[in-house]
Amino acid sequence: TFKYNRISYRNTLSILLSIRRFYGDLSHKAFKRFCQPLVALKNPPQKLIGALEGRLDISLYRLGFFHSIYYSRQSILHNKVLVNGKKIGHGGFILQKGDYVEFCPSQRSAIRARLVARYKRFRSFQVKLERWRLSNRFKFELHLQPTPKWVQTDYSNLSFILSSDVCAPVMYPFRVDVDEALWSSRYSYLWWFF
Repeated sequence: TFKYNRISYRNTLSILLSIRRFYGDLSHKAFKRFCQPLVALKNPPQKLIGALEGRLDISLYRLGFFHSIYYSRQSILHNKVLVNGKKIGHGGFILQKGDYVEFCPSQRSAIRARLVARYKRFRSFQVKLERWRLSNRFKFELHLQPTPKWVQTDYSNLSFILSSDVCAPVMYPFRVDVDEALWSSRYSYLWWFF
């Protein structure tokens, strides 16, 4: 039987809140929906991290197209993002291997201008010289954060494609025990708090 322990309860609650906040203030219900089907699979912590990192709003934020998860979620809700040529109505859409993500043609110039203005202040003289030497399609790749190995990004067309499943370790700015988060969502002894 599970024995109630106040200290472990506090730690588990802190881990859950940190993970949910890190992925854009997920509700407890949404986080539980992510966890429940993954518990029975092989290596559930990796699958959970893969599912969370594979969300459309998280991917757009991690690739540097938007300055926050909330702004990327808002652009998805306003139908500015296309996945495989179709508009997606919710930010929690989980990308699969082979999905092609692009922006609506009417929004590309505004997003491109925002990207250039956002990364303009990080350019040094050598980067400006390299940028001048390169062709137009590689201009954005010098100034943005490196893309994960499972994503092929084309910043000149403002698009990317998932080339493989999401399976990379994520560096969290806090202590994380994904097994404990999965366990608490499975047995839901923290359900009453939310």
